[in-house]
Amino acid sequence: MNRVASGLRAGVRLAQGRADGAGLLASGEGTLAASFWAVALCVPMVLFPALFDASGGGWADRAHAGGQQVLIFVVGWLAFVEATRLLAEREGRAGHWRRFVVVWNWCNVVEGAIIVAGEMPRILGAPEMVSQVSALVTIGWALWIEWFAIRVGFGITTRAAIGLLVLDQAIGVLLGALASAVSP
Repeated sequence: MNRVASGLRAGVRLAQGRADGAGLLASGEGTLAASFWAVALCVPMVLFPALFDASGGGWADRAHAGGQQVLIFVVGWLAFVEATRLLAEREGRAGHWRRFVVVWNWCNVVEGAIIVAGEMPRILGAPEMVSQVSALVTIGWALWIEWFAIRVGFGITTRAAIGLLVLDQAIGVLLGALASAVSP
């Protein structure tokens, strides 16, 4: 649990734009493995919107949608981690990959919490304009956190970090489109 607490502290510091947050994290094998607890911590945040979906349907529909979202989330997470491993090897940055994954994993927890917070106005029945602005601001902040985690974790340029951010988002969009195509 100590590694989880350290990871969360580091994620919060990075979300504040403090690169020293990455210094709170070791990058050894045990730390890398422990950082994947971030996936489990994010699952409730992935399920949260499905619980409050106002588009109709009963609990079975919501459970199906939630399960689908969790599957997309986990597959997307792991696909991005593997893609970055391959890219890091190809670009001669393999020595930075473990550190990157540890930093990126923990920042995902903070990103998820921010996005859930951004959904609260909609859930609480705020006017549409307030809900949309809240969602836009929190999604923008979450994307910035991911970009910052990528840049700091890998020690790469702004442009390269944007490229990896786009890759991660493209994986999510592709998986979402595939899920929509096969859903009844």
